[in-house]
Amino acid sequence: MLRGRSAKGHWFGTVIDAPDPQALGLFYHELLGWEIHKNEPNEFTLAVPGNSETYLAFQPQTSAPWARPVWPAAARHPFCLYVGG
Repeated sequence: MLRGRSAKGHWFGTVIDAPDPQALGLFYHELLGWEIHKNEPNEFTLAVPGNSETYLAFQPQTSAPWARPVWPAAARHPFCLYVGG
């Protein structure tokens, strides 16, 4: 569980599921230049430099990857204009 580093204990941030939290976290560390706050196997957290309450965290993906929906074919669909090709 993320806890703020301020005396009040408040924090604001986003947690992103990723197949490899460390790899994605290091990518954003290089991209944004934020400080590495925590680098553990199940959690990688970045913090905004000079701000004790803002985080971007990465955790292992625990659910199956999102599957793209199957869209109906446009041909012969009553609400689509289809120009055959």
